[in-house]
Amino acid sequence: RSREERQQAREEEIRQYAQEIIEKARHAQEELGAEVGQLPTRVKAVASGHTELVAEQPRHKKKLALRKVPNEAALADDYKVAIQSCCGRSHVFVRPNQDDVFFFATDDGLLVAGVFDGHGKDGHRVAGVVRHRVLQTLAERLPEDRLMRTDEDVRAEMEQILRETFESAHRGLAGWTADDMDVALSGAAACVAVYDVPRRCLYVASAGNVRCVFGEARPAERRNSMVGRRVKAKLHPQRLTEDHTTKNPKELSRVAAGPASFVSEGDKTDLQLICAEGSRYPGIPLTRCLGNLVAQEVGVSTEPHVSDLTVADNPNAKILVLATDGIMEVMGDMDVLQTIHQAKQANLQDGVHSVVNHAWDKWQAKAGPNGFVDDMTVCAMWLPVALVVDPDE
Repeated sequence: RSREERQQAREEEIRQYAQEIIEKARHAQEELGAEVGQLPTRVKAVASGHTELVAEQPRHKKKLALRKVPNEAALADDYKVAIQSCCGRSHVFVRPNQDDVFFFATDDGLLVAGVFDGHGKDGHRVAGVVRHRVLQTLAERLPEDRLMRTDEDVRAEMEQILRETFESAHRGLAGWTADDMDVALSGAAACVAVYDVPRRCLYVASAGNVRCVFGEARPAERRNSMVGRRVKAKLHPQRLTEDHTTKNPKELSRVAAGPASFVSEGDKTDLQLICAEGSRYPGIPLTRCLGNLVAQEVGVSTEPHVSDLTVADNPNAKILVLATDGIMEVMGDMDVLQTIHQAKQANLQDGVHSVVNHAWDKWQAKAGPNGFVDDMTVCAMWLPVALVVDPDE
């Protein structure tokens, strides 16, 4: 075909895709909206992503539905939490942002955040459903009597709840019909963090490549410094998740032991796409995710990796970041933590905004001014070591 014919075919494909998205939006179920359902009275603040069902322009910021908190500035001031999510840029389609996010706090000292990265034709819808189900489940199931129990007992229950929450979210997706939402080839990576402030315990569960990173700013050693001279703190990063992709040798070996076959993604010879034997589907690098029922048949797992961390009881600044690979692929753990730390507690919103801007610039440098840019989402928290947050360093 001539160049003009190929361009016309591409434009027609885009029109058909846009029309399909609009039709689905008209019949969307309530679960895909920004509003969450009835939550326990212990939940005192909620921020929840809104699933857009029509195409968004590149860099369009995701809306957040807020409950019991007036605006995002108050969320940052009162809970030391800031969220930024924006739509990337696709080679082929102008499409919705396929990332999603939530945060909530309880009156007994739990801070809970989740970040989700959809993939496939209906990845934005899958991410929205998973976000909704995980938020609701954790708000209802996280234990209220934990302060009267042993650390080991609470840790075991938290791990069980997180694993069952992921399993429940996946089972819920399997109940959707193809007419409502494509879950056969659409899915979502997921990462959830629960911080128990009174116990200073952090619990993290992830399936896929949404990353959770903890950073503590420890004072550098004083060497020949003048009396009273302020010593700059040094960030110490700690990754609390594994990247569940075919770049991870352990994960690649696990999937390769099953019925999957692999193909390379273009010139990325180090990134193998998982496919069924004799097929190019599902064609994803994720070795764990929720949804994508075809992928589950060839060894992709829904089981999350769960970890925990006891946060030191000291005045050092402590930062927790959850971010999609749209951020982490081009910035890295330390870059993100440093950007948040440099903004300080008082300017946390500026910090997450800077992270997204820096990531966008790096995608531009990598792919060119009109090249592919992944959706990007970051949720950052300054962790308190008591129910009353200490002032900034």
